[in-house]
Amino acid sequence: MKWLSAAILLSGFLMSCGGSGGGGENATGPAGTASATLVSGSVQAPNGQIAFNHSPGLIERLTNLFFPTAYATISGLSPVPDGTSVQLARFNATGTDFAVLATTTTAAGRYSFNLTSLGLQVSNDLIVHVTNGAVQIRAFVTGSKVDLDPVAETSVRLVLEQLAAISGATLSLFTVQELTDIAGSINILVLAKQLGAGTNVENTVTSIRSAVTANAGLMAFIAAAAGNGQTTLGPGDIGDYVPLTQGNMWRYQGTKSVSGQPPLNYQNNVTVTGPKVIGLVTTTVLTESNLHGQGVAQEEYLFKDLQGLNEYGNNDPSDMLSPQLVPFQVLRFPPAPQFFIYTSE
Repeated sequence: MKWLSAAILLSGFLMSCGGSGGGGENATGPAGTASATLVSGSVQAPNGQIAFNHSPGLIERLTNLFFPTAYATISGLSPVPDGTSVQLARFNATGTDFAVLATTTTAAGRYSFNLTSLGLQVSNDLIVHVTNGAVQIRAFVTGSKVDLDPVAETSVRLVLEQLAAISGATLSLFTVQELTDIAGSINILVLAKQLGAGTNVENTVTSIRSAVTANAGLMAFIAAAAGNGQTTLGPGDIGDYVPLTQGNMWRYQGTKSVSGQPPLNYQNNVTVTGPKVIGLVTTTVLTESNLHGQGVAQEEYLFKDLQGLNEYGNNDPSDMLSPQLVPFQVLRFPPAPQFFIYTSE
């Protein structure tokens, strides 16, 4: 899918996102030793003040110099001070209390736990937690990278609110994948709306929560996730990062190189040109004007639903593979990756 891969480069959301979903990171040790499942991430808050004011140490100064807050989805956050205590904990069934399983401290605004050495694995009731009195930030451990910030705290609160609203509900209603998708969706919404941090954790969470509750599709997805098993509902294209509106166009500059010949620069326009019914599905037609600089136009047929973006083939008579595979999903919502980088073809 040329236009999509050229327009959107998605690199790890590890969100989103509150985790990459589906398991932890395997750290390979010396030959003959078992790998370890690690969970780690950044710990950020407005002005970095979840714990106490401080003078940053050398490592933190260097970290802030070379890696400011580029990894933060919400602008205006800063790493917490070195030595801030981070807890690995397990919620009780209703999410009303938790038991601390291990504790570590931050270095350069980051924490890490070795789940294998603790005899643990990723689960829907495992959390990381940082607190300063009544102020706290929590995140579900849904993968190998789990950042602690107001976005993650908002995600936890919304899940717990769903539980509280259902008589007898427990965290077992939420799968690890659903928790990953909720956090990822909130991260993308924050990114799309370009929300900034407030003066403290609480008013930042309030701002994020207001944006989430105003999004009917996302709230419907969170509610569906509170049902039994893995929900078949998706959050949709939050932020409209795959805009398939009639008339939309992407223009690319490309260079074609053939052995023994000088490079050839060319332009390719990809335009949303209309609907096309394939079977029982009304797909969207994307027309490429000059595919690969060959002077040949080609149509591609896509269908976007709440679960993701789906490929339904093209009109290239030489493409013998696609008809054997379609339909198939080319992008799942929410996208696991965190960064959307626009590049040329």
